[in-house]
This record gives sequence, C-alpha cells and structure tokens, in this order.
Amino acid sequence: MRTVIFCCLALIAGCATLEPNAVRAFVGHESHATQHEPFTSHTTNYGRGAEVGIITHWQRGLMSIDLSESYSLQGTDGGHVPREVFELKAGWEVWHQ
Repeated sequence: MRTVIFCCLALIAGCATLEPNAVRAFVGHESHATQHEPFTSHTTNYGRGAEVGIITHWQRGLMSIDLSESYSLQGTDGGHVPREVFELKAGWEVWHQ
C-alpha cells in the first residue's frame, strides 16, 4: 500500500520519471520539546535519538515529495534497540525567497 501511495503522489507531482532533484545524506536527532526540562519535571524518551540516512527529494512546481530511509542508532519509545526508519512527506510550497 505504501508503494501505491508513493507512486500516485509521484505522478500527481509530475515526477513520473522518478529521477529525484536531489539526494542528501544526513545525520539527525528527533525528539519532542515537552520531553525535556524545563518543559516537564519527568522526562521521557519518545524521540529517535541519533539517526543516519538518505533523503531523496522531488520538486515539481510547488509540490514536493521527500522520501527518507534511515537507521536509528538509539532505538525509539524508550527502547535501546536500533531500528530502521522509513519516512515519506508530500508538501506544497507556500512561500520561498
């Protein structure tokens, strides 16, 4: 199902050739501001910690698609088991300089 949705979004965005406009390697960290001091007195571990991965980016006019495949080095939801993370984002550019 994930592949069908991705292909439909790619066709709508005019990315039928599936050749991305950009490919980026990244190192990142994802967490929630409310899981850290001073926003709470009892911290939690809902973020993904450190992760490394690849992002492919398609842009056609105002519509964009970002597909990333990464590896979380510290696990998620309080666990300490590293895991793979897939993420797909479709966007509409509302402003740029």
